Amino acid sequence: MQENEYREDLAADAARQSVLPLLAALPLMILLTVWITHKAMRPVRKLSQSLEQRRINDLSALSVDNIPSEIRGFVTAINLLLKRADEDIRHRQRFVADAAHELRTPMTALPLQAERLNNMPLPPDAARQPAVLQQSIRRNKHLLEQLLALARSQSDEIPLTKTTFGLQSRFRQVLQELMPLALEKCQDIGVAVGGDVEVSADETEIYTLIKTFADNAVRYTPPEGRIDLGFTDEGKYLAVWVEDNGKGIPESERARVLDPFYRILGTEQQGTGLGLSIADTLAKKYGGYLELSDSRRFGRGLLIRALLDKETLK
Repeated sequence: MQENEYREDLAADAARQSVLPLLAALPLMILLTVWITHKAMRPVRKLSQSLEQRRINDLSALSVDNIPSEIRGFVTAINLLLKRADEDIRHRQRFVADAAHELRTPMTALPLQAERLNNMPLPPDAARQPAVLQQSIRRNKHLLEQLLALARSQSDEIPLTKTTFGLQSRFRQVLQELMPLALEKCQDIGVAVGGDVEVSADETEIYTLIKTFADNAVRYTPPEGRIDLGFTDEGKYLAVWVEDNGKGIPESERARVLDPFYRILGTEQQGTGLGLSIADTLAKKYGGYLELSDSRRFGRGLLIRALLDKETLK
């Protein structure tokens, strides 16, 4: 009996001597496992952060350096998908740009032909047709110009030509171009801020951004309406804005109007649905975004702001 108890005590002591070192080492093993896992996953976290910080149109390949071999095949597959998506987008952009360029020359000649037709003696029932034709030509020419502007704003192949200029000069250029249409509708349009601010950017892109806002306002603001253009310092951003006292855009539609070719029903205007999409693309190109809200200056209407990152304007 005593011999059995002695054996049991020996077995218990042996078990304790075997388990105690394991128990003592367990916290160290847990810490070591956490450290190894943390170190192994560090490249994955860096990859995730890199993706989060990318611009929306950046489809370049992900780096596979220091990526664990277990997921390297997955990252390679993502890179192949990004490459195919980039090639498809570039192909579509080139197609739109090429098609618009090919149509630009005949579209430029058509107004001259319509003007000649307008000066010819016509029967009474056909006298109004040249005016209708000219209006249709202007509408299609405007569509082509916007397609070209959209293709240019989306293309990374066209290098930026940065120059330093004042925003007021671009406002004056836009007003000079749109004034005939605004006067035709008896609209009060002008720059509502004094002073000037110099930016370093592509002049064509900033001009296109301002003109898109102003053209949209002139087209959709009723006769005798008011349209103000301006800019404000918003800390990190420079806000370029246009405000009108028209019908505005319902809050439920404000996200959708940034989609290409989307048009709000019931506006009684034959727009292309490209203007705000172009402006949105340009704003993102300068590290910013578009903001649509109710008018602050007038009792009703729309305020459109392009907030551009100041770092991209240096």
